[in-house]
Amino acid sequence: MHAYGISEPESWISCRPKDYRISDWVLAFPLGKNPENPEWMFVDYVVRVPQSDKKAYDRENPCQAVQVWKRKSYAVPPFNERSKKFRKAFEKAISNFGLSQVRKMKSCKPPKGLIDLIYEHF
Repeated sequence: MHAYGISEPESWISCRPKDYRISDWVLAFPLGKNPENPEWMFVDYVVRVPQSDKKAYDRENPCQAVQVWKRKSYAVPPFNERSKKFRKAFEKAISNFGLSQVRKMKSCKPPKGLIDLIYEHF
């Protein structure tokens, strides 16, 4: 991060090597009891986490996609994830698709069925 003149990135997400590419927009959300508050994250770069970094290394997701700056530093994301209309559609889609199914996904890429449900409720 020193190359950017900062000590910590704004955001990051664990991933597999080919899940994300530079300049991707990622709609990320926590997988808690109720996945809510989806947020866009811009991928500045993807880095492999060393196995020696016991706090950050995850065998199933050995890389991190990193957003260096605050979101206002980037172009406008694909759509406004903060709108009430989208949040309601997102929550309904997750509920219909099944939170347990979301948690079982091996890929960070959402399945077509989940995307279709979000679109249907939006």
